[in-house]
Amino acid sequence: MNEKVLARKFWKLEVAEYLVLLMVVIYAVIFSYYTIVSRYYSFRTYAWDLGILVQSIADATKGGFFTNNIELYFSATGSYFGLHFSPILFILLPFFSLIPQVETVFVLQSVVLALGSIPVYYIAKHCLNNRVAALLISASYLLNPSLQGLNWCDLTPQVFIPLFILSATYFLKKRKPFLFLFFIVLTLMTLEQASYFVAVYALYSAWELRADVKKIVSSKRTLLSFLPFIILGLVVFWMLFSSNVKFALNPNPPEEYKALDNYELLEVNSLAEIPAKALTNPELFLKAIRFDLPHKILY
Repeated sequence: MNEKVLARKFWKLEVAEYLVLLMVVIYAVIFSYYTIVSRYYSFRTYAWDLGILVQSIADATKGGFFTNNIELYFSATGSYFGLHFSPILFILLPFFSLIPQVETVFVLQSVVLALGSIPVYYIAKHCLNNRVAALLISASYLLNPSLQGLNWCDLTPQVFIPLFILSATYFLKKRKPFLFLFFIVLTLMTLEQASYFVAVYALYSAWELRADVKKIVSSKRTLLSFLPFIILGLVVFWMLFSSNVKFALNPNPPEEYKALDNYELLEVNSLAEIPAKALTNPELFLKAIRFDLPHKILY
């Protein structure tokens, strides 16, 4: 199949775009069936994390705030948001309300992961200007064992990250700042730890927009010039906001949840103190980094 055939349009979509949608459907159907049969129907799912999330989502559809009775030891209120701030879960509520079955979350997980191949196609097409190559790259995304391995796991909010961050990347390359920021915010909404990933992504955006960033010192600066700094601002805000929500719902988590024994060399009382400790006591921070360094490098 050549470029001319792939570029033909039917009902506003190109043949190549229909092929991408077909790949999405095939992947979603196969892996929905595969995960449901080989995991759920084969008794290979557990309370952590499938039971927690399904019960939390079911509770939210009935007017609760994502509560479950599995993690009561870690959160007195029983709210999932007392341990992990994942407002993206609200997206799942309409679907689970229509079909309140465990199988629903497996289908949704497969569909969300499959949809990531769409921005992959458009990114490849934009960069290579070749629909055949873009289709092959999009297919390679769906054939990636890492993606399929994530599909094999129980439902986690992180499954949304590939779709959102790839969509953000596409709109960054197309220089559409508002759509780009929209998907960056959606990425942050997946899990509080996504803030660290997005903070690093700000460096990539600065490189991608390096010509625009240079305009900050001139009179020709635009919104694109400030995008990397806007991302960092969003990251800081989201870290503080998510921490406050978790603290409000779970003010006294047990020491086991904090896992502070892993950071005893840093002499901190909470994970939030680590950045400040790195600035105020860099010698202690470097000592902690050097501890068991060969194993850390190997890992």
